[in-house]
Amino acid sequence: MRLSALLSIGTLTTMACAECFGGSDPKDRWGDRTIGSILIAHACKGTLAKTYNGNEQVHATLWNEWHTEAFSFQINRIKDSSRTLTYAECLSGLDKELRCEYGGSSTYRNWQYTAKPGSTIG
Repeated sequence: MRLSALLSIGTLTTMACAECFGGSDPKDRWGDRTIGSILIAHACKGTLAKTYNGNEQVHATLWNEWHTEAFSFQINRIKDSSRTLTYAECLSGLDKELRCEYGGSSTYRNWQYTAKPGSTIG
């Protein structure tokens, strides 16, 4: 029982910071989140699927089929060492940001995940 309690505490402390972005303009919100999830999967198999050097940042913007809505995703390697981002890590990290109405950013032990409606992050 103590081991599971320690594991739970350890899991909770791996997330250093989580933030949903604010906003008030309806056009700055996510549109079709189902499309967003599909595009996250494409980004995690494509541009974002790689071995990251220490402190490397990679950005991908994908559009829906009608080219009317952009989804921007960014991964930051927040350690000095190189590491490969797994497909599961990528999906899990970015999908959480899709749950935020205006996008969001979360920092974990090795990675920072950012997702935002539109074609730019920043």
